[in-house]
Amino acid sequence: MEVTVRSGTASAQTPAPEPKLSAVAARRAQMQAKAAREHQEEPEAMPEAAPREDVESVELSLPDGRVVEFGPPNGVSLTLRVATFPDMPPRAVGLVQVLMCVRSIDGQAQRPLNNMVDVQKLANTLGDPAIDLLATLYTELWPPLSPSDLPTIKKNLRRG
Repeated sequence: MEVTVRSGTASAQTPAPEPKLSAVAARRAQMQAKAAREHQEEPEAMPEAAPREDVESVELSLPDGRVVEFGPPNGVSLTLRVATFPDMPPRAVGLVQVLMCVRSIDGQAQRPLNNMVDVQKLANTLGDPAIDLLATLYTELWPPLSPSDLPTIKKNLRRG
């Protein structure tokens, strides 16, 4: 709706004042407009994943200055080793796998973790900030395999 205002010889058109919306209604209208714009846009194609880099181990300096060599052990199934721990809390499996990858701290080789006492001892030695850093590094450098990472599989179908 437009209102025409005349003064003298010139005329100007001004829009009628819109009804005031509450803050919640105004925010809701903004969100709906944004969702409508995003819905109309074409989704971006997912970028091709970078090829896996075959990293054996990494050396990193922790925030407290200690140097840790970190990487999955060769020829050892971490999944099977963790499965042999008695009374393993399910939420601790990933953390224990990360701690099993600590090879050395300040050049001193770490002995294999054989039970939860060894795990707790190493966790206390490293501290929470170091464990968080190592867990992030573990998932970044050694992510789980996905079907796209596997070689071509030949399916042998049953003949019936």
